Amino acid sequence: MSRFALVALGFFLLPALGTAQVSQRQATRQVQQATGASGAAAQRIARISMEVMGPILNSPEFRNALMNHPRIRAASSQAEANAIAQQIGAQLSSRGIARLPDASIRDWHRLRRQMTSHQALCAGMWTGAMPQGALGAGLASLNDTDLRRWMQISAEAMMLEVRSTTRVRRADAGALVRQVRNSLAGREQTRFDAALGSSNVADQCYLTQTVDRFAASLRGAAQVTFLRQLASLMTPSV
Repeated sequence: MSRFALVALGFFLLPALGTAQVSQRQATRQVQQATGASGAAAQRIARISMEVMGPILNSPEFRNALMNHPRIRAASSQAEANAIAQQIGAQLSSRGIARLPDASIRDWHRLRRQMTSHQALCAGMWTGAMPQGALGAGLASLNDTDLRRWMQISAEAMMLEVRSTTRVRRADAGALVRQVRNSLAGREQTRFDAALGSSNVADQCYLTQTVDRFAASLRGAAQVTFLRQLASLMTPSV
């Protein structure tokens, strides 16, 4: 059985440690390298990310948390420290999704569903293997309002994780799969079972979309609980 995967931010526009800001050109280059987006799409993603994330990334609270991270302190060079900081920032954002307040985690799910129209990204949400360019295509598909909201959610999740003193408890992936499967009937259940053992991109995307449809069918506290459990399955070690 494949594990669930999440797309939180997927890239991280952090200025080099010790500097005050990142330029539009540097930010665009980071977006291109991390997401595969190009041209005007990369410039737009970088611009909105800088607008939303910039004040947070340059805040003393966040930068102090990074500087005191054991992996940063153990880095043998400035270049290595900068590279590790980028990884940590993206991982913090992913880990913090499960901590989001109700409205934010619902918005995260809504925007995530919008991006599953891109099959490669959709399949990657199931397998955790994100083909080059898939994330960029998904982010570029969001209008400015939704892209800004995605960045806000990523920043909110990141800071919740920075401020946390406990680990998110991981849900039982098998139990979540069974919950989704039991909501299906007849041919849909048969198709779901077959897709679970498939390496086909279309089948992997079908699994992601089926899980997301199930989540969308839930209401109130049941929906929020399921989304937090789903999010808890992407808690990389930093």
